[in-house]
Amino acid sequence: MELVIYDGANTIGGNKIYLGDGKHGFFLDFGKNFVHEARYFREYISMRAIRGVHDPIEMGLLPRLDIYRRDLIPEDMRIESFNKLPLLPLDAILITHAHLDHFGMAGYIDFSVPVVASAETLALIKSFQDTGQSNIATSVLYDAMRFSASRETSGKHWKNGYHDSFKMVDILRSSGRSMGSKENIKKNLLVRNIKSHDSIGDDLLEFLTRQSSQKKSDYVRDSMNHSTLDDLPFKVDAYPVDHSVYGATAYTVRVQNGNEDVCVAYTGDFRMHGDRGNKTREFSTAARGCDLLVVEGTRVSGSSHDAVSERDVLENSVEAVSNARGLVIADFSSSNFERLSAFSRIASDTGKCLVISARDAYAIQGLRAAGNDISSNNMCIYMKPRESHGWWMKYVMSGEWDDKWVSPLEIRSSPKNYLLAFSLFDMPNLMDIKPDGGLFLYSSTEAFNEDMRLDVQVLLNWLSRYNFEVVGLSLDGSSVSVQHGFHASGHASQEDIIDLVETISPELVIPVHTENSGWFSSNFENAKVLKNGEKLVY
Repeated sequence: MELVIYDGANTIGGNKIYLGDGKHGFFLDFGKNFVHEARYFREYISMRAIRGVHDPIEMGLLPRLDIYRRDLIPEDMRIESFNKLPLLPLDAILITHAHLDHFGMAGYIDFSVPVVASAETLALIKSFQDTGQSNIATSVLYDAMRFSASRETSGKHWKNGYHDSFKMVDILRSSGRSMGSKENIKKNLLVRNIKSHDSIGDDLLEFLTRQSSQKKSDYVRDSMNHSTLDDLPFKVDAYPVDHSVYGATAYTVRVQNGNEDVCVAYTGDFRMHGDRGNKTREFSTAARGCDLLVVEGTRVSGSSHDAVSERDVLENSVEAVSNARGLVIADFSSSNFERLSAFSRIASDTGKCLVISARDAYAIQGLRAAGNDISSNNMCIYMKPRESHGWWMKYVMSGEWDDKWVSPLEIRSSPKNYLLAFSLFDMPNLMDIKPDGGLFLYSSTEAFNEDMRLDVQVLLNWLSRYNFEVVGLSLDGSSVSVQHGFHASGHASQEDIIDLVETISPELVIPVHTENSGWFSSNFENAKVLKNGEKLVY
């Protein structure tokens, strides 16, 4: 048995972990490494979609492996030079949760490779893709073919130093333009198979196969095979765990090592202080005795961290909002629907309506289809000025959300009746609402790099202009402070990590998703620290 950490060994995020037993192999997550990407790319300097996998491979954001979509490989990139996986074939991608640092590069992988994830994770990935936030890397469940011609039939003539096959085009974008006949859809639309430990019922299948036209929806529904983990060629057990996004999953996998089974446990990202903390404890008990434990270490350091639970956040936020006068804005992660539900309860308790985005409403539809019955009784959708609507908007603008839209003029006339789920990127909406004072409650992560500190300064400039009182966040010179009690981390404390490792009691502890792998060596005699690209043969 071999385990290779291709990415994520010494950074927070970007996990790409390969595991194989000589007959079968799979990836545990295939995420985006934001730290490495930020060395070369910014909002105004981006990877060129027209070059397919060339740019991320050239800059070290994808491992140089022969596992990618053929329609993304330009003629000047020789597949023959790509490395083969140490153990073939690639049977699946096991995704732990719907954060980009764990699934955000899976769209590059060949569509013949199925995705394994929880129902909630599949729904969130699909909503992310549908609502226009996606690109090639995150087009995990469906995508249009990207090259205008196959590599075998593309031209062989160079013009002014550029090969014709560099002209990779988005033939028929799956997000909007009609593909015409069923034959054209079949020819140009890629659909990935899915496997889940949850039941894929009719409601979820309808959501996962939903497209811009009925023809496309029918084709995707006919093409997307869905099955359970029993359909995999290796033994996989999936366990819900607590994290800052619904659907987070840990896995135990049994692979062959000669005539014996080797049990590998993988935590993904986890914590124990949210609504599903008991699920994390159930996983650690179920994984007891596994031979290898691959465990995240986001928050490990030489000192202890303040313990703040989601219940603490709820109680502190209720008090702050109850004492507020006028409009209230709450800033929290867009994918944290546990926090969104908490602020919905806060809004209800204080006689307000929680104003969310249309994208949030669409994601809630997906989560409901996956079995998470999030209540929207006290929610309304912000009527944002827009020039056009994506195809997915017709689903938001009908049914239960039909009469739950609120305009900036309505908020302006009765600001005390609303609690806005706004972040920095929503601040331009204040120019239409024109508030005069209110409360801004920051319930998100602290700024941990210079770009985030600059974002905080811009945010505070907006809030100052409209006379908001700020709770949970302050800026003193270049130092940003997050007030204790208004945000709970999505990751386990070092004490909880020690508890989990001691409960599972593996032969080897392999840290990932951390900037301090030495902490594991200091705390566990059986820690095995691997570097990116390093192979462990067990």
